[in-house]
Amino acid sequence: MISLFFRYRIHIIAWSAFIFWETFAVWLLFNVSGKPLIYIVHYLIIIGLFYFQSNVLLPFLQKSRARGILILLSFVLFLTVYVFAHLLGDVLLTFMKVVDLKPYYGFNKDFAFRNLYRGIFFMGFSTGYYYLKHYFEERKKSEQLEKEKLLAIISQKDMERQLVVTQNAYLKAQINPHFLFNTLDFVYYHIKKQVPLAGEAIIRLSQMMRFALDSDQLQETILLADEIEQVENLIFLNEMRKNGRQMIQITADEKVGELRLIPLVLLTLTENIFKHGKLDDEHTAQISMDIKEDKFYLSTQNSINAHKRVISHQSGLQNIRERLKYAYQDNFLFKHEQQGDLFLVSLELPVHLLKASVQSAQA
Repeated sequence: MISLFFRYRIHIIAWSAFIFWETFAVWLLFNVSGKPLIYIVHYLIIIGLFYFQSNVLLPFLQKSRARGILILLSFVLFLTVYVFAHLLGDVLLTFMKVVDLKPYYGFNKDFAFRNLYRGIFFMGFSTGYYYLKHYFEERKKSEQLEKEKLLAIISQKDMERQLVVTQNAYLKAQINPHFLFNTLDFVYYHIKKQVPLAGEAIIRLSQMMRFALDSDQLQETILLADEIEQVENLIFLNEMRKNGRQMIQITADEKVGELRLIPLVLLTLTENIFKHGKLDDEHTAQISMDIKEDKFYLSTQNSINAHKRVISHQSGLQNIRERLKYAYQDNFLFKHEQQGDLFLVSLELPVHLLKASVQSAQA
C-alpha cells in the first residue's frame, strides 16, 4: 500500500487538493455542505471517467487515427455517460438512505445542465492531461534514442580504437616470428655441419613453430598427414633430449593421412602424453589411427606418471571436446578414462565427414 501511494503520490495529492478546494469554496460561498459519502460517490465517478478518457478513450482514438465525426461522437458519449453515472450515484445514495431523492424525479433540466457543465470541465482537464502525459512520454523516448545513439557512437569509437590496437599487435606479431625464424635458419646453417643432430633439432623446431603460429590462419580442417608430420617432429625433439630413447610409437593406416580434421587435435593429445605420461624404457606410449567400417578411430595410451608435480585440469582435453562439438555437432565420440595406471583417450568420427572436409577444402 505504501509503495502504491508513492507511485501515484502526485495524482493523490492533486486530487486531494482539488476536492478540498472545491468543497471548501462551495461551503464558503453558498454555505452548502454534504455528507462525506455523497462526496466520495460522486468524486469516484469523476475520477474514474477522467482516467477512462485519458488512458483508454483518447489513446484508442489516437491509434485508430479517428477524425471528425468519430471524435465528436466519443465526446458526446463521454458526456452522456458522465450525466447518467451521476444519476445512478444519486439513486444509489437514495437507496442507502444517505439522501432523500426519488429516482424518478432526480433527473431534470437543472440536473442535466449542471452535470453537462462539469462533464465538459473535467473532459477538458482529462484531454489536457492526456496530451501533457503524451508529450512527456515522447520526450522521454526521444531522450532515450539520443542516449542510445550517443552510446552507439562511443561504442563505435571504442571499437575503432581497439581495431587500431589489434592491428598494431598483429604487425608486431608478424615482425617477431619473422625475426625468430630468420635467426633459427641462421643458427641451423652454421651448426648443421659441426653438430648434425642439433641442426636437425633446430629445423624441426622451426617447422613446429611455423605450424603452431599458422594454425589460426589455416582452413577449418587440415590434412592429417601434415599434423602427423608435426607430431613426429615433437617426438623427435623429446627423444633427442632422452638420448634417442623411443618414447611414443605411432601407427597409422595409409589412408588416414588423406583425411582432414580440425587442427591441433593430435598435437594436443601428444603434448598431454609428454606432460603427464610416464615414459621410460619400460613404458612406451601408443598413438594409433585407423579406418574401419567407414569410421575413423584415433586412440592414445600411456602410463600415468604419479611422481610428476604437474596438476592436470584436463583443460586441453576439454578444449578438444568443445572444438569437436563446434565442428561436428553430435557426430563424434570422444572419451578419456583411467584404467589402473593407464590413461586412455579415444576419438571416433564418421569418415564421410572427414571426406566432406576434403571436398570443401578442394572446392
